[in-house]
Amino acid sequence: MSASRHWAEWTPHPSGAAYTVGIEEEVMLLHPHDSSLAQQIDRVLEALEPKLAAHVTAETHKSALELATGVHETVAAAVDELYSLRVALERALSLLGLEVASAGTHPFAVWHETVVSSGQRYQAVYGSMRELARREPTFGLHVHIGVRDPEDAVRLANRLRGHLPMLLVPGGPMPSGLPNKEKQRVRQLYAEGKVGRDELLVAESRSYHSPGTCTFYGTANT
Repeated sequence: MSASRHWAEWTPHPSGAAYTVGIEEEVMLLHPHDSSLAQQIDRVLEALEPKLAAHVTAETHKSALELATGVHETVAAAVDELYSLRVALERALSLLGLEVASAGTHPFAVWHETVVSSGQRYQAVYGSMRELARREPTFGLHVHIGVRDPEDAVRLANRLRGHLPMLLVPGGPMPSGLPNKEKQRVRQLYAEGKVGRDELLVAESRSYHSPGTCTFYGTANT
């Protein structure tokens, strides 16, 4: 196989373990005084100690960063390292006057305050998607599973398919909160500077229908 196709070679872990685990977690940078998103990833990356910086990368938005563990032979070991990285990041950010949080999305972020990261890759995304790249930021957690050979990977994927409906269960309609038109009206007034952040936060908090609701799809976030 030519050097240009090296990426396609299957490379099992040197330990020979049946499977390995790694975790990547996207977290949000926050201002402590109001818990709003802090668009400061560049400042954070410059300030991190090398040991922690090796596990931190930028994300599409300047208010986010990604923590990445190493490769582990057990889930417990991967979780332990992620916990250690979280603690180290929290301490590092406190020195910069920032806080960190982990959640699917930020409850009162607005698109026009979102800033795309300065990296070439992210600017290319912005150049292609324009303002869609500044949509409401999301923060995910990715669990990567490594297996010894391609056949094992196919078998694992086939068996996992039977469990996916158990992991993604829509919960049906939820009791309604603030109507979308009213929520959009308040957001527009905020964008025009006619109402303050307090009024915006009240509207956003009232727009969440009930515990467990996913406001993107209108179903339970099970």
